Amino acid sequence: MERIIYSLAFDITRRCNLNCDFCYKGKSQNDDITKEVIDKTLDSIKEERIEILSILGGEPTLNIQMIEYLIDGIINRGIYVYSISMFTNGLICDESILPVLTKAREYLENVIAEKNDRIHKFITMKKNYNPRVRITISTAHHRNENAIEKAKQFYEQLASPFFVVYVQEQFDEQEVRIILNGNAIENYKTILSKNTTYKQINFENSDEYYFIEYLSTIDAAEMQRCILVTTNGNVVCNSTKSYSYIDSKPVFNICRNNNGLWEEIDAWCWKHPIGGNARMMRNYKDAMLFLSENMGTSFSNYDKNLIRITNNIIDELEIFCLSAHNEYPFLNFGDIERIAAARYIKINKTIMSKRDLLFYIWRVTDFQSYDLLEEMYVSDEWENTFIGKIEGNTNYCLYASIVHSINNILNT
Repeated sequence: MERIIYSLAFDITRRCNLNCDFCYKGKSQNDDITKEVIDKTLDSIKEERIEILSILGGEPTLNIQMIEYLIDGIINRGIYVYSISMFTNGLICDESILPVLTKAREYLENVIAEKNDRIHKFITMKKNYNPRVRITISTAHHRNENAIEKAKQFYEQLASPFFVVYVQEQFDEQEVRIILNGNAIENYKTILSKNTTYKQINFENSDEYYFIEYLSTIDAAEMQRCILVTTNGNVVCNSTKSYSYIDSKPVFNICRNNNGLWEEIDAWCWKHPIGGNARMMRNYKDAMLFLSENMGTSFSNYDKNLIRITNNIIDELEIFCLSAHNEYPFLNFGDIERIAAARYIKINKTIMSKRDLLFYIWRVTDFQSYDLLEEMYVSDEWENTFIGKIEGNTNYCLYASIVHSINNILNT
């Protein structure tokens, strides 16, 4: 089965030439990524397809040597990368980066000719643009207004269908997602306003959920979250983590890893078997509490009850998911989430009204069809029927047996 990583990001350096109040990384540090970290990471993903490779910091242009080492490593290993993205504040326009970015652009041009298979076509359709290098010059609340146009002209020397320069504009206060990590949590009084809602705030501690999806139409699995490899080799899920979080709660360290990046992330995901909607509701709970305690924000009884009830359900569903995964280790997360929901409905159908029960389950799961919940409510034997259909699929059972054997080997 093919594997796709939506986004793989590298913190090239923790050094920065700015000290922004809102920076979710925190105070800059005198620390650069090493060749060992890059090599270990690239050696562990040679078989995966990378949709977006992100070059981050700090300010990445403070470490152009390691940007080149990363690009060369990808090229020399022939790793599939669809798009390369670099974020910069635009204050440094060093000519030595131009041949590095040219090399990256030329490599992506070759991707079309050499990898025009079903996975490549799927990613192209999903992205709705051809492979390219993208330079994003951030302007949001940076003290770099006078450098924007110069930086734009500097990078546009390489402009082509495979190379674009994007100036990140200021955001509408009502639309922006506020990441309260790093410097931002310390300076929240200058960042938040009385108009900030709990739906606008993101916290790093409520960012644990299962995000690998099986795509049956192309027989592939996709890791639908950014995986960040930082300067010291620590790996976390999501590039918006603070340095303190990265160093205290990494998923693993790539330099001490023997199982492979995909296997480590998958194992971590199964420790937090909830879906994206459940993760969002947990974040809303944290945001509501923060705004109430620190900004004096009040909320409607409807919102408070919605967040309270859904979070109680999420806690129970997570336990059901862990139990179901232990019973059926060969099932993907989507199937496990269905079994957990069926068990919750079966137990609580005499306690809650049908309308409320199905409504709240719908809010915290990632199901595409409400009819599925109706089926679970009507039949107490839904789980047995579902498992029976799976066990009757010879190909699925063969695949399950192989997966179960591999898991046993990895755990011994």
